Amino acid sequence: MADTLPSGPMSRLLRWSFDGLCLFLLLACVLATALWRGSYRGCHDELALRARGAPYLLRSEAGTILVLGLPPENPERGAAMRKCFARFDNATLSWYVFVKRNLARSTTSPCRWGEPGPWDFLPVGLAEYGLRAGLTGRVDDGIYRTLYDRLNDPQRFALAHVLLTCASDPDPPFSHEAPERDAVKRRVRAFFGRLRIDLPPDGDGWDHDPITHKYADGSLEYIGPAAAYDPAQIPELRDFWFKKLAVPVGSVPWSAPTAALALVPLLWLALRVRFLIILSHRRRRGLCLRCGYDLAGNTGGRCSECGVATRAEKRGTSVSAQVE
Repeated sequence: MADTLPSGPMSRLLRWSFDGLCLFLLLACVLATALWRGSYRGCHDELALRARGAPYLLRSEAGTILVLGLPPENPERGAAMRKCFARFDNATLSWYVFVKRNLARSTTSPCRWGEPGPWDFLPVGLAEYGLRAGLTGRVDDGIYRTLYDRLNDPQRFALAHVLLTCASDPDPPFSHEAPERDAVKRRVRAFFGRLRIDLPPDGDGWDHDPITHKYADGSLEYIGPAAAYDPAQIPELRDFWFKKLAVPVGSVPWSAPTAALALVPLLWLALRVRFLIILSHRRRRGLCLRCGYDLAGNTGGRCSECGVATRAEKRGTSVSAQVE
């Protein structure tokens, strides 16, 4: 017996659902093709995601989807840094802030200890742990994942930021952005890279009152701990350090997802073409459009094989007249 075309409410619902899915995949395929072409024109689109608790970044570049992630952890060095974080937190840090007259020069750095070097800017015990962990400024040190994870801790994110800065920069870390003073809120805010540091508005650490002091009368200096670190800056710090430390961990050519997205719409197109060919063939030969049974001589208005109403009944004409 000839192929029977599906009919009925359930068949129509399934067909409409499949049509909607194919339309969605077709639009996704068009979007993937546009991104594929854009990757050759310097449009480096990025998408952040997490898998198994680890962050990853997908970057479109030169016809390829690069998968970026943090370098793998060195177990020995990671254990040393975890001991460091068990002993120290944000309160460990002391800051040196110096502002020259008329804001012509300003410096913010962790307190200086000994000769200028990346680790000589930290308290002795903290610097000792950093050197023991073997941080040398190379991305393959296997320590950055441990430091990056500590950026999630509100009690240690500032410390992690300072250690990442010292580890990734062979030169002594300075920030030359002038502090902000708010006389109404009596707040002094300094900056160390992307880290915002709220300093005490008064106290022994200042050589002058930081709110009322006029830089034109000389310099302003502060040595001491921070008053607070705003935890709202944690997402910004995590994003900054991830993009700086991330290394390629894999790649996928744009042709692979584009072809995968196009597969189902192409199958849908093939099925639709086959459906239309079958209908056209049955109309020309006067067959039932559903089951393909020969309707020659049928005057009842319904197919004697499957019982479906014929087009002739719907139009009020005889099947034989329609076939002729």
